[in-house]
Amino acid sequence: MKNDRQNTKMLKGIKAKLLKILLPCIAIAIISIIVISYMASKKIIVQEAKNLLRAESKMNAKELETWTTGILNTLDMLQNTLETVPMDEETEKTLSGYDCKYESGFSKRSLHR
Repeated sequence: MKNDRQNTKMLKGIKAKLLKILLPCIAIAIISIIVISYMASKKIIVQEAKNLLRAESKMNAKELETWTTGILNTLDMLQNTLETVPMDEETEKTLSGYDCKYESGFSKRSLHR
């Protein structure tokens, strides 16, 4: 009987010692895995956000370039018309007024998007 008790106490002692060693190791491993996965996912998310921002910026730059090119073409056309076609002051004012309305249409269109 005494041997059985000693063996049981010894086994419990060994189990306790193993648990004292293994539990902190497991906790450290789990915390390490969580930290590593957090850092990796953060890096991926930030990179994707930067890529999307670059793509959006390029698209906006192209849209702005198209918009300004349209305005410049309209102004060039108006300048050529005023220089080449003989007209009186009233017609010039009407044509210039049309151009101002045309430009404000560009501004309104870009603001409503």
